[in-house]
Amino acid sequence: MLLGFLLGPCVLQGQEIAVVDAKTGESLPHVYAEWTADGERHFAVACEKGKIQADEMNLPVVLTLTYVGYQTLVDTLEEMVSQIRMTPSEYQFQEVVVTGQFTPQSATRSVYQVRTLDREEMSAYGARDMSDIMVHQLNFRPRQDVRMGTTSFSLQGISGNNLLILLDGVPINGRTSDDFDFGQISPQQIDRVEIVEGPMAVLYGSNAMAGVVNLITRRNYEAGWSISAQIHEESAGTEYGWNKGTHNQSLQIARNFESRPLTVSGGITRNLFHGYQGDFKRAMLWKPKEQLIGNIHLQYRPQFWDISLRLDHLFEEIFAPGEPVGTVRPIALDDTFETRRTFYQLQAGRSLPEFGRIETKFAVTDYEREKIQKAVNLNTGSTQMSTAEGAQDHTSLFGFQNRTVINYLMDEKLSAQMGYDFEYEKISGGRLIDGHSRSLYDLGLFLSFEKRFSELLSLRPGLRYSYNNRHSSPVIPSLNLKYDFHPDWQFRTAYSHSYRAPSLREMYFEFFDSNHRIIGNEDLIPESGRHFNIHLSNRSFNIAGNPLQLSTELFYNRIKDQITYGRSTQNIQNTTLINQSLFKSQGFRFRADYSWNNFRFSPSFALTGRNNIYSQESEDMGFLYSPEAGFSVRYRTDDQQWSFALNYQFYGEQPVYGIDVEDISQEVQLASVDPFQLLDLNVSRTLWSDLRMTLGVRNLLDVTDINSTPAVGTIHPFGDVEYISYGRSIFLTINYSLNK
Repeated sequence: MLLGFLLGPCVLQGQEIAVVDAKTGESLPHVYAEWTADGERHFAVACEKGKIQADEMNLPVVLTLTYVGYQTLVDTLEEMVSQIRMTPSEYQFQEVVVTGQFTPQSATRSVYQVRTLDREEMSAYGARDMSDIMVHQLNFRPRQDVRMGTTSFSLQGISGNNLLILLDGVPINGRTSDDFDFGQISPQQIDRVEIVEGPMAVLYGSNAMAGVVNLITRRNYEAGWSISAQIHEESAGTEYGWNKGTHNQSLQIARNFESRPLTVSGGITRNLFHGYQGDFKRAMLWKPKEQLIGNIHLQYRPQFWDISLRLDHLFEEIFAPGEPVGTVRPIALDDTFETRRTFYQLQAGRSLPEFGRIETKFAVTDYEREKIQKAVNLNTGSTQMSTAEGAQDHTSLFGFQNRTVINYLMDEKLSAQMGYDFEYEKISGGRLIDGHSRSLYDLGLFLSFEKRFSELLSLRPGLRYSYNNRHSSPVIPSLNLKYDFHPDWQFRTAYSHSYRAPSLREMYFEFFDSNHRIIGNEDLIPESGRHFNIHLSNRSFNIAGNPLQLSTELFYNRIKDQITYGRSTQNIQNTTLINQSLFKSQGFRFRADYSWNNFRFSPSFALTGRNNIYSQESEDMGFLYSPEAGFSVRYRTDDQQWSFALNYQFYGEQPVYGIDVEDISQEVQLASVDPFQLLDLNVSRTLWSDLRMTLGVRNLLDVTDINSTPAVGTIHPFGDVEYISYGRSIFLTINYSLNK
């Protein structure tokens, strides 16, 4: 028989085991425990006081305890004990991951290669928003849209609309562009980030061709009150003042009721950027932007249950003043873009004795984006609503999602996961063709097994079938394998098919202004892909007594009917969405982590090659490669009072064969984006254990823009220039934390 249970607050009865730090004796909350007895597999998560219920332990048992920052403990219990001590590890971190897993488990046991960023690592970037963190992650190539004020990323050479973003395991909807804007996520509400590169379409469906980024919010608080406040001040290049630069404030409050299994938390963040003018007279190159981000979270965790209700709300206003036109009666067109997104989540999970676990998630998205254009008489200051084509617009999106997963742990060597995803979207607004609202829904059924032939070898096949009300959907398979061929080395490989249906925006949106005429294409067909990767990593081995971790990966992606921009066949003056017949990417990445005394050095390198249909029409039919490199340094003093962080990222030249969609000749040409590099430095000091101050320099090399030859599938409102930043900036962050 199989027993699984997840415990919240300490409302335990009967025999219990306390897990503590071997050096300090402090309790370790939420330690993950597994044990095997009489061929049966059991698991548990310790409560806030580090206690594990042990009534079901039929001795003797082989017990495994996993906790972040501590050495994994494996021991045979011949008789019951009241306390177990875990040893802190400076050399290995057994991160507990949840993305794509049957149960929370250490990253080293997962068949997927999961990269994690914990709260301490994220704080080392001095980030204004999540884009400042993601820009330093290898294989994530950024793209700034200064016109719309967004920051998106491609992964493994695949565009961002194939990168699925999750918030606590639920896809985030609410974007009229298919590339997710990481600038709309506040790091203060994120506790951990889990990144799975490579296709995850079998488990998560459409939009997961390139991989998954799971943004996990903070859920575990100490008993009593927890208060966290932050102020972030930053210059915009050389500009700083009351009406210049960046001024961000954040407040998070939580109450964990020790007498009952209930936690209530909430927070609000205000981000204010006054913009950066550049060489314009009145317009702003980097648009002023204000964001208000709020959240409320209720979590109820009685024995066996984990129930949570969460609400996240975003209000964003981007102001884009125009350049004056005319001399006698100068007129300027000022645009204001307002975005409102409310995201509701209800999650419930129940551990089932002698079976496993079942969990379900419901999510509702209410999204609105409004464009308001006003004509301003610069002599009199009077304004009136503009009547130009595309000057006014209101777009709304309603989304509903439900995901239910059943995890059946048959025995210690065989597990099964089955479930379904249902997603419904309805979009309306003046930018839709004919002005009529459109909707679509998708139902996916998935099944996956994981077989552990031994402690060294695991195999996980999977299968997914989807029904889309507008497009046919194939059955897609996947196969993952993990083999520990040496005590310190792990080998992983994966092969998978994938599928992405065209979005409502790609099929039905229209965009008209003085420079562009972009029309959706309702005849688009779904993308389909095949993907293969190999990953090799070591858990840790020592060099002169200091730990070194290595990780390398090879990947190959082949996407048929990739959706991109092209010329309309009905009117060559218009740009539309088309299915490019074939796109391929391949490459490798390498990363090392070396610790020496209080230093940690992390060099990394990646090489990504791209090949599309236009490559085959040129003389060179091979892949065009683009390198990336990164280097980070972390240092912390023995007393933990001072810390130093260096973050460097190099993006090499990115060549690609294509056509300029704004060039009527439509001739194939070799396009490229020039190389650039980013370097950030910061130093932090902890005062009175509750207050922490960070002073830093962002973009120390003062990179502002690079040359960019127009390429296939691109719209380039600023000519042959790609903007990177407004220049070198200095920032100061003050954090205050209180637990009472």
